[in-house]
Amino acid sequence: NPAMVTEALRQNAQRVNQRAYREAFDNPASADVWTGGVRGLTGSDSVQKAFADALQEHSEDFIAKRAKSPPPSFKVGADGMLDVDGAGGKVSLEFLDRVQKTLRDQVEAAKINGRMSNRATRIEGFRNQLLDEMDRASTVGGESLYGKARGQARAFFDAEDSYEAGMKFASPQKTMDLARARQAIEGMSDIERELFRQGYAAALIDKIAKLPDAKDVEALLNNRAARQNLRMALGDD
Repeated sequence: NPAMVTEALRQNAQRVNQRAYREAFDNPASADVWTGGVRGLTGSDSVQKAFADALQEHSEDFIAKRAKSPPPSFKVGADGMLDVDGAGGKVSLEFLDRVQKTLRDQVEAAKINGRMSNRATRIEGFRNQLLDEMDRASTVGGESLYGKARGQARAFFDAEDSYEAGMKFASPQKTMDLARARQAIEGMSDIERELFRQGYAAALIDKIAKLPDAKDVEALLNNRAARQNLRMALGDD
């Protein structure tokens, strides 16, 4: 099952930086990261659904002692956005991490034949805004705890982990600075680099599978820039 394999790789990617994630979640600065920017995103039905789904999962994990921060409680304000209800816990970085993952799942579900649809692009935009808010809200001494946990994947590729960074490198939504991309890849640990390769390969195979005929496949593989990216991602072997 490709979806199960992808999820297993993603879990492995987060385990690579597990200590950094745990340090970020356990830092007192991460106990309450509810901001006006985060609240503003809850005006979206997609974001509100992500909060509801994440809240159910987080509550169950808290009971099972798999999550440390108590689940927050929300109510809908007069403007239709979510407000924190004092009856529950605070909005922790650990909880918002689950929200962004739920939004990531929504993006995947909204794709059409594996390609970004208008809805998928819109939800991806909400998720990216949430990640930015999480980075800012968890900044201590000029360094983002959450950004540090995401490592090189976040530094250049704006990805959650090295597997997602590899996928983004295979199908970039915008022009990349290849010199900086090379530096980011070289700055990854051995395990992160392996996950980057796996993410790149998975996205490249998916892209090739969607090409209409063999000529398009040949054109892609013979493209000089594509070959350069391939060598950067997978190595020369």
